[in-house]
Amino acid sequence: MGTSAVIGLLALSFPLGMLHALDPDHVLAVATLAGREKTPSRALAYAVHWAIGHGGLLLLITAALFIFHWVLPQNVPYWAERSVGVILILTGTSVLLNIRKEHLHSHDGGLHWHRHEPVHAVPTGGAEASHKRWSFRTPLLIGIVHGTAGSAVFLALIPAVFMSPAIGILYVAIFSMGVLAGMLCFALLLRTGQGWLNRRGNSFGYACRGAFAVVAMCAGVFWIVG
Repeated sequence: MGTSAVIGLLALSFPLGMLHALDPDHVLAVATLAGREKTPSRALAYAVHWAIGHGGLLLLITAALFIFHWVLPQNVPYWAERSVGVILILTGTSVLLNIRKEHLHSHDGGLHWHRHEPVHAVPTGGAEASHKRWSFRTPLLIGIVHGTAGSAVFLALIPAVFMSPAIGILYVAIFSMGVLAGMLCFALLLRTGQGWLNRRGNSFGYACRGAFAVVAMCAGVFWIVG
């Protein structure tokens, strides 16, 4: 492979990664998770953790291919896609339950909770940090599952097979950086749009999040059945 061809492939890998980030299952999974966050920084953190899981797995598979001559089993993408369907259904259901809880809490003004909350139930800093770590592990694990589902195999892994080890790993690394950039852009646009809706009333924000959740659940059923 000539130098110009290598440069062209590497230059193409970044926009391909950005395009891959906007696959419907990726967008729906991150939207249902990051959409319920109140601050842009946490929404962006969800996108970063998802991209780390996604790109990290692709790099591990590529390295295993060149170093150990290990080939991804043919049935892995099939089961990964079914797993993505289950994840979309679960995350969509979680968002709908969360919306219902917030809606009920806003109607009773939070009085019921504060009246019955025991003193020892107040979360400590350690508990909050533990909850944050677990909440970020969710998009990380979802990104790992997405790494072997959908078009990632065709856009990243298969082209890398026909390259030298160094160029192949570099190609997948740049591709993964494009995935990260694309997902960050999407998360930022999502959070900006939802913030605009929330400023016009909670009902608009609930409707947007609920719509994403329902679409995610329907897409999950399609991924499992299809």
